Amino acid sequence: MTMAGAEGKSALPMAMDGYQAEIPWQSIETHQPIVATHADGAPMGIGGYGPTMIVFPPSDDAELAQTQASQQVWAIAYIAIE
Repeated sequence: MTMAGAEGKSALPMAMDGYQAEIPWQSIETHQPIVATHADGAPMGIGGYGPTMIVFPPSDDAELAQTQASQQVWAIAYIAIE
């Protein structure tokens, strides 16, 4: 997000099927999720998880992991910034 020059209070990634999550900016700064374009070294195609997916690093905190699971949007169409 920083490399794209995005600044705001939250990111709102939306999947091609209309699913949308809200990721607070503090969570982005603290946990540094990535927008993945590849899985196991191969580009993710359209369908399944591709072409892009939000991925958070693994967490031992069960509550945090559950929250982040709902924010790991795949098949991203766009990311709005508020």
